[in-house]
Amino acid sequence: LGRHQDALQLQEDVLAFRKRVLPSDHPNIAASMNNLASTYSALGRNRDALQLKEEALAFYKRVLPSDHP
Repeated sequence: LGRHQDALQLQEDVLAFRKRVLPSDHPNIAASMNNLASTYSALGRNRDALQLKEEALAFYKRVLPSDHP
């Protein structure tokens, strides 16, 4: 707990890995974007967090059906 700087590197690595190995429309990519954005927020990087959250939301809207919960 509280090791946000350590989490940052791991989450950046996971996002890069998922982008490399998963299909470009796989929802887990957006999940990793959302996780990374939460860490940005915890580190006070609110602009970065907001931008990435918006990108993740747009990604979800693009790849998931409109009736997805």
